[in-house]
Amino acid sequence: MFWYVLTGIFAGAMSGMLGLGGGIFVVPALAALFSYNPDISIELHMRMAIGTSLAIMIVTLASSLYAHHKRRTVNWLMVKTIFPGLFVGIMIGMLLVYVLPSSFLSRIFSVFLLFLIVHMLFFEHDSPEEYSSKTISPALITGFSALIGVLSGLLGV
Repeated sequence: MFWYVLTGIFAGAMSGMLGLGGGIFVVPALAALFSYNPDISIELHMRMAIGTSLAIMIVTLASSLYAHHKRRTVNWLMVKTIFPGLFVGIMIGMLLVYVLPSSFLSRIFSVFLLFLIVHMLFFEHDSPEEYSSKTISPALITGFSALIGVLSGLLGV
């Protein structure tokens, strides 16, 4: 139990300091912790880590959404636009977790982390003001939200 609490504290602190989602830290840490539990099959380590991370996100999403809604900082029109694609994408991602081998899920997660590191180190980050005047079609938004949903459901982030 101690290691799970320590993992949560570490993930929360790192995501707060770096501005990254906690799943980036939670998934590999839980997969490692689950590997020491003899009651959990090796084929379930990554699946359980991803599923647990997604379950944690439901709680943090609900509390964050409530806080932002109280401050009137939620663009509900954008939520309505993004949600259908995101929902379908998450369902597809979760189905992939069910059918893909755990070792392959680990590799996918590793590639995702490598991509994230390269992006953070070598690419410039535009300011939000640069995007404020651009219009994006709802179809493109739905497509990208579905892709993000697939990745979220598949990686637990």
